[in-house]
Amino acid sequence: MDATTYFDVDGTLLHRDERDDDITGAAAAFDLAIDEAAIPLYKALVDQYFRRNASDPYCQGIERWVERYGFDVDPEAFAEELKRTQIEDTRAHDGLRDALDRLADRATLGVLTNGAGDMQRGKFDRHDLSHLFETALISGEADPMKPRDGFSEAARERLSADRHVYVGDRSPLADLAVESVRQLPAATLFESADSD
Repeated sequence: MDATTYFDVDGTLLHRDERDDDITGAAAAFDLAIDEAAIPLYKALVDQYFRRNASDPYCQGIERWVERYGFDVDPEAFAEELKRTQIEDTRAHDGLRDALDRLADRATLGVLTNGAGDMQRGKFDRHDLSHLFETALISGEADPMKPRDGFSEAARERLSADRHVYVGDRSPLADLAVESVRQLPAATLFESADSD
């Protein structure tokens, strides 16, 4: 029986502390003085574009944020600095590479995640993971977004197999018929026996 294992990225393969110094660091790099109220607005605007599955939620959110505060800065350059900081702040779980290497001998590996394509691919490159995955389905590069819009169907079409396993830190995809759920130390494993 052939198997495909798809992984989520943020909170599963990689993690980073949720903190405000990414925006304050980017602001300092551009000599912008931001007040405390600017931080939650930045997060809300970027999140709003994430929920709309925008191709570049950082750039679009930052563009509105810069406009709201009247900052004299190029939103695209500011967003790139912010992304660079966030990518550099990601950490791989201990033993991740060894575990993926072993698993790749037994299953085809893929990535199934939400986010901006350049951000997620930048994270793979930073941790030298890109070559381990046969495909990456990233919401910012596709029409669907997990857990809705047929994202798991698109994943099954990309890598056909008798069994698909999804490893993530949140509940499974809405349209995935879950056969079993197992808790792992850093994630949850959701299995689906595909039927034709």
